[in-house]
Amino acid sequence: MKKTFFLIVLGLLPVLQSAKAAGAKDKKSKEKPEAKEENATDKGEDREPEDPVVKAKRTALEKINLDNALREAKLKKALAAEQEAMAKLEREKKKLALAWELEAEKQRIAFEKEVAALKQEMSRAKLEVDRSKVEIDKSKVEIDRSKVEIDKAKVETDILRGKLDRQKQQFELNQLRLQEAIKRTKAQAEKVQAEITQLTALQKRDKYTGNKPTYPKEPLVNGVLTISDRCVKLDGVITILKANYVVDQLQFFNNKNATAPIFLLMTECWGGSCQAGYRIMKAMSSSKAPVYVVVKGFTASMGAVITSLASRSFALRGATILHHEAQTWMWGNKRNLEDEIRLMKKWEQLLHVPLAKKMGISLNKLNEKFVKSPRDNCWLEFADEAKKLRWVDHVIEGIHFTGVQEQPKQADYTWKKLFDDFFGPWKAGDKGDKGGKRVVYLPHLAPGDYYRVYNPDGRFQVAP
Repeated sequence: MKKTFFLIVLGLLPVLQSAKAAGAKDKKSKEKPEAKEENATDKGEDREPEDPVVKAKRTALEKINLDNALREAKLKKALAAEQEAMAKLEREKKKLALAWELEAEKQRIAFEKEVAALKQEMSRAKLEVDRSKVEIDKSKVEIDRSKVEIDKAKVETDILRGKLDRQKQQFELNQLRLQEAIKRTKAQAEKVQAEITQLTALQKRDKYTGNKPTYPKEPLVNGVLTISDRCVKLDGVITILKANYVVDQLQFFNNKNATAPIFLLMTECWGGSCQAGYRIMKAMSSSKAPVYVVVKGFTASMGAVITSLASRSFALRGATILHHEAQTWMWGNKRNLEDEIRLMKKWEQLLHVPLAKKMGISLNKLNEKFVKSPRDNCWLEFADEAKKLRWVDHVIEGIHFTGVQEQPKQADYTWKKLFDDFFGPWKAGDKGDKGGKRVVYLPHLAPGDYYRVYNPDGRFQVAP
């Protein structure tokens, strides 16, 4: 843009100079007539009065001169303006020339800097090239050294290949020998395994009697009771879940064989829920197959009632049976206690009245016996005395359990297994109470039911 303006100014300079020369020439030509007129005027002072025509012409001439003077003044003013514009253009020209010189100097300095930077970069590049040449020379030396190493490695590889070939041949020979040895060992192992299998089968067979249980219609012979595999265990505390299990077992054995006896075995039964025990009694009385109760150790409370009211019962001579007066853990207001007593009397009619009748005494006489007993209204007798009281039908000297067909396992005789047998499918909690005494928590009962349990030390408690 600055270059274009500068060129326009340079193109206008000749035109402006020509206009200036023409203005000066016109000025000179106008000054001469004025001088002549002045001279003529001066000379005419001595002349006679002019003719009107001449005067008129002179007047016209003066007017023309005046117009010319005015026109000249305007031209001078225009010329002055042009000259001022020319001076301004000249100043701009000098200013532009100075700016261009300054810009050219800046560009020259920048160019010199770029040239210096390029020279420095070229020197650095040359240094890098020289360094690269040195590295290349080193690499060539390393390559030559590597070639020597490779040649050496090839020789060593050939040597190793020869050794490997020999070792491979030896390995294949050893492999053949090993396979032969494996075949012999396998044959021996198969022989040993067959012997082990045979021995294991013999050992397993030894754990089984190989005999079948017997189901005599009269199981008691010479004081020894013969029990088959048709037996149900009833130990611990009788709960609703345990009653379900016992009743279902009785149903199963009835469905399988409706004539062979079923045995309800009690090793250590502490009693339990009245409703649960009563369900078991009703299932026994309605069973087509006879259901016999066998007391091997101890039975009390609801378990003793089941034993005494069974159609037929047996007890080992050292077994004990315990009956006691109705008890409750109930508390509350007068009406609650009265209702509890009413329910207890109802259960007394269902359980103690038949017991007293079998013993041949009245209910009041039975309750008097309970009150007079030294064990806090609990009446405990061994099997021989229990037979005299008609609590049990037979005192036996031994048991022949034909249902034991497999050798017993030690794992089945643990505290956990005994605990599970006591409480059945429902796992009672066995833990210490606040006083540090061991307690067993029993499940809550249904309305109208209560626990008939021998509980002298308070170990059995209803779960909180």
